[in-house]
Amino acid sequence: MDGAEQSGEIRVHGGLIREAVRWHQADAEPRSLGLSAYLIRAGERCTAHVHQGKVETWFFISGQAEVSWGDQLLIVGAGDAVRTPPGVAHGVRALGDEPVRFLNIVEYIAGAEVKTVELEEPDIEEPA
Repeated sequence: MDGAEQSGEIRVHGGLIREAVRWHQADAEPRSLGLSAYLIRAGERCTAHVHQGKVETWFFISGQAEVSWGDQLLIVGAGDAVRTPPGVAHGVRALGDEPVRFLNIVEYIAGAEVKTVELEEPDIEEPA
């Protein structure tokens, strides 16, 4: 197994598997930042989608991926970061035989409602 258990997986945007992050915070202030860890298995992808109300920065830890980012395609790997402002379509596909792992650092925009619009159908059926 490559780090995600088959049972109990949380899948979003098709093949994107959310991994556990334990968030510790020293104060009671509302968070303006969020952090998620994700895995994409070899041959799978995170379908294209667009957000409002937040900025996402993907920091790649391992594997090689193709990121669709607006009208661009980027090839990324460990140590690369891609920052996506609201309204810019984005998705990612694992390249090669290795899974891709990345952190998603989310900056919430004060006073803005967070919305997500899926732009593609997933290749893998997501749980209801």
